[in-house]
Amino acid sequence: ERLPIHFLIDGCRKNQDIINLLKTDISNYTKEQKAEHWKTIGEAISADPDVYDDLESSFRNAVRKAVMRVSWNYRTAIPVYFPSYDKMSILLPLSFSSDTNAEVALVVERNEVSQKYTAPTILPLTIAYANARLVCKPESDWLNQRVFEPSTQDTEIDTNDINV
Repeated sequence: ERLPIHFLIDGCRKNQDIINLLKTDISNYTKEQKAEHWKTIGEAISADPDVYDDLESSFRNAVRKAVMRVSWNYRTAIPVYFPSYDKMSILLPLSFSSDTNAEVALVVERNEVSQKYTAPTILPLTIAYANARLVCKPESDWLNQRVFEPSTQDTEIDTNDINV
């Protein structure tokens, strides 16, 4: 439910049943009904190997673009602290369309055992900004106060995602 709906619809274009589930208006659903709805979508995606592969490929491409952006400008990677885990992580911009505007933030952390980086979660930009403010004032080209300006998408914020 944290991924942009256009990304999911595009990745699921081979399965009309999943697209119909994605286009269902869930604005009047309870929190439990929404969770069940997203669980159903997840199960449907997992059950269709073609759709799963398309989504995975598109997601990997978005991550690859984010890593390239960081290699061009290290300030693209924004430090963030999660006090509940006493852990520092890095935020990277993910864009699932052809433009370079970030749509969500990928949380990346270094695994001490394998010495590799893992991505445990994705955050909406508003929550990513609030969490990054614990370390510094993020004023990058992709994460700054503009994330709070009204947009064409309504982002429902779950207060459990904010670590302040």
